[in-house]
Amino acid sequence: MNILLTGATGFVGQNFLKYFVVHNESDHIYAVTRSKRETDSKRITWIMHSEYTASILDSYKIDAIIHLAGKAHDTQNTTESEEYYKVNFELTKQIFDAFIGSNASTFIFLSTIKAVGDDKTYVHNAEDLGEPTTPYAKTKREAEKYIQNYPLPSTKRHYILRPCLIYGPDVKGNLAELVKYIEKETPYPLAAFHNKRSYLSVENLSHIFLKLLEQKRPSFTLNISNEDAISTVELIEIIAQKLHKKARTFSIPESIVRLLAKMGDKFSFIPLNSEKLKKLTDSFVVDTGEMNKKLGFELPHKTRENISSIVDE
Repeated sequence: MNILLTGATGFVGQNFLKYFVVHNESDHIYAVTRSKRETDSKRITWIMHSEYTASILDSYKIDAIIHLAGKAHDTQNTTESEEYYKVNFELTKQIFDAFIGSNASTFIFLSTIKAVGDDKTYVHNAEDLGEPTTPYAKTKREAEKYIQNYPLPSTKRHYILRPCLIYGPDVKGNLAELVKYIEKETPYPLAAFHNKRSYLSVENLSHIFLKLLEQKRPSFTLNISNEDAISTVELIEIIAQKLHKKARTFSIPESIVRLLAKMGDKFSFIPLNSEKLKKLTDSFVVDTGEMNKKLGFELPHKTRENISSIVDE
């Protein structure tokens, strides 16, 4: 099987390529890049493309597409809405249209759990939908709808995956910042917030990709998460143990913290803003019942067992 992989140089893409080399012995990946790259694996070929057509896919004899490329959520809110639309919707549409006209049979689109709505704290299944409010969530949802509403030939299938916060080696963003805080033994001041959050191991996600290509299940849209949700305080304790550090936490009243975060929205020198506070302290739990039923297999990793993989060895 020949697989086209977009977003190959991103966090998920890089980790998937490492997983692929170890866990797949027969398929070949054509990984899209903007600059010339080399790889040690004979089963990965780097290609440079900014546009996609059916003829291009067929020239590489592509059987399946894993579309990871997208504009990630900007916690500083400095990205223009048009950029999200161009990357998250228009690029997805272009690649999906090329897929429809090509001989490829499988299309996997990595959306986001934010597509179900930005303000939810619990998601029961893929049909449990609110209204997305941010440009990031809106454009991902638009891309989903385009794929879902397209009359799909019987020879083709698509899988829309909505992952929650993904973690793994070399993770960026708030999780990486949290590790730095713990390394310095900086006290975590938000212990007054009692939350529970779902996370997704990038290895579990890579496992899903390969299984979907292998099993060829009917098309679906699915929320994806590890089965065990944990609190931020418990996360800190796990990471501190891996770092051989003491987990230092204390409780500042919630009202004071929220006021500080609002100030951080206006002044960049304040290390906390409303978006970061939301990610660190809000609850967000994904029910995995539908996922387990539709996938038909268990995910190999639990959050409590391997979220410490975000710590450099």
